[in-house]
Amino acid sequence: MKYSILGVAALLLPLSSYAQMQFSSELLLGKSQNDIHSSIELNNKKKHYSSDLVTNSLGVRVGVKFSDYISFELSKHFHGDGKNEVTMNVYAPLDYPSFQVSGEKIEPISSYKLPVPIELESTRLGIKAQTRLFDTLSVNMRLGIAQWGYQASTPARLTFSRAGYDMQKSGNDVFYSVGLEHQITENWYVGFEYSLMRINESDVYVEIDSISRSYQHDVKEASFILGWQF
Repeated sequence: MKYSILGVAALLLPLSSYAQMQFSSELLLGKSQNDIHSSIELNNKKKHYSSDLVTNSLGVRVGVKFSDYISFELSKHFHGDGKNEVTMNVYAPLDYPSFQVSGEKIEPISSYKLPVPIELESTRLGIKAQTRLFDTLSVNMRLGIAQWGYQASTPARLTFSRAGYDMQKSGNDVFYSVGLEHQITENWYVGFEYSLMRINESDVYVEIDSISRSYQHDVKEASFILGWQF
């Protein structure tokens, strides 16, 4: 999908012969709120995990403006590294006395915290609609496709520690945003943007009794923008 996004962006370039285009480049600095919900189900028993972490975010974006109102954009976003933790229980060997009592609830002999970093990046292709409120102030909306990828574990590991094969999983989802821009000079502008991307995945882990797993990861991002148009 990433190569498809880049291919579509490349196909837009020949349109320069049909329109007086303006180019832009932007740096985005901000905060990402990562709302994560992960769950598994086995033998009618469920386990859930939820977290709400704020991370630093960074993005770079280039755009092609075809009119006063419409632009096409390609961007790369780094949504931060959320430091989630799960509790791991250690049980006694099978010859431990508590295992020999029928019906007795088995208690762990020790527990420890296991860090599970959730690091997410995305490549985005979208359309920007913009209108001016005043001479130097405008509002905009963006809509497009994000090709996202986890650089380490996915949220599935927060409820199922053996989900190692989920490392570096990727997919595609819709993103959208709203923002403001203030023109400082003829070429430089600053802005603010609030965006949302929602990842919703589910599958069945067949290696161990067909465990049903699902997770949702909402990335709500507020960013300051420094832009240059030419």
